[in-house]
Amino acid sequence: MKKTIFYVAAVILVILAIMAGLKIFSQEDDWLCVDGQWVKHGVPSAPMPVSGCGPATPTPEPQKNITVDSPQNNTELALPFFIKGQARVFENTVNFKIKDKDGNILYEGIGMVQAPDVGQFGSYNKEISYLYQKPASIDAALEVFDYSAKDGSVIDLVSVPVKLDTTDARTVKVFYLNSHLDSSNSCENVFPLERIISKDSSLIENTLKALLGEMNPADVEKGYDTAINPGVFVQSWSLQDGVARVDFNELLEAGVSGSCSVTAIRQQITETLKQFPTVKKVIISINGRTEDILQP
Repeated sequence: MKKTIFYVAAVILVILAIMAGLKIFSQEDDWLCVDGQWVKHGVPSAPMPVSGCGPATPTPEPQKNITVDSPQNNTELALPFFIKGQARVFENTVNFKIKDKDGNILYEGIGMVQAPDVGQFGSYNKEISYLYQKPASIDAALEVFDYSAKDGSVIDLVSVPVKLDTTDARTVKVFYLNSHLDSSNSCENVFPLERIISKDSSLIENTLKALLGEMNPADVEKGYDTAINPGVFVQSWSLQDGVARVDFNELLEAGVSGSCSVTAIRQQITETLKQFPTVKKVIISINGRTEDILQP
């Protein structure tokens, strides 16, 4: 009789243990993780867990305001080449710098972003047709960035390592005004600076692109300046019997007044072209006009 009672008690204990186990592991009264949220199941004795449930949701990376599509990392470049990409920047203006491995600035300038509206992305496409100087080695870095409207600091910087091959490049001179070298400010005196351009394409056109392009800030600190408006470009040119004829867009004379400014513009262009032995005379035109342009 005692054995029977013992066996019955043992069976009852086993059944109770099984039921308790089922209750625990079946989550009958528990908090269940469903689609990343805690859901009450039954009447759980414990409060809702404070920790998250399910796999951690990855934090999305912030969208970059500037991207560079071309050139890619470690691309070998020769003049001229293009910088292409997408940007969402202040006043739709994106900034460029090219530095050699020693930190020398080889080029610095801006490009316009073709965005449909303020605060939207647009594409940019910048031609680099000259350098301020030859790089210390083939290794260089292209930087594309924006300046903060708040404090002027560099923001959204993208740096692309590149290889600059200047084997097929040549050194030319471009002429600027310089108040440090000409204390009289005569407007007729212009002074040369060297630029690196492609040897394979138009000598005259590429030299003028270097003259009309962005100046080296280091040269500006030394007193160099230009009388030529930004945005001026060569529309056509020819060289025959020692006469170079160059046609510019209308910005060459926009807002220009006074004999000093007119003289300085003509001197910069003329002296830059007369460095070449084949150029004896320079005729400047604007949209095909030669007679009534660049008037004092």
